[in-house]
Amino acid sequence: MEKVLKQFLEAYAGAKGYKLMDGCENVIKGLIKKEGCCPCKLQPNPCPCVDHEKEIEDQGHCHCRLFTKET
Repeated sequence: MEKVLKQFLEAYAGAKGYKLMDGCENVIKGLIKKEGCCPCKLQPNPCPCVDHEKEIEDQGHCHCRLFTKET
């Protein structure tokens, strides 16, 4: 499951011009534990969450540090 999810997230990131951050394995495990919901949100919010693009634009990465700008 973890490998398949990581492949999906890598494909999504590549299509958006992002990449997965180094060491994102714990975030991916959190996604699995929360059944696909963002691990950094208190309320159920499917990942990638609605805030991730703005966070990446403003901070260079999303809040949970799953996605970062492609460099």
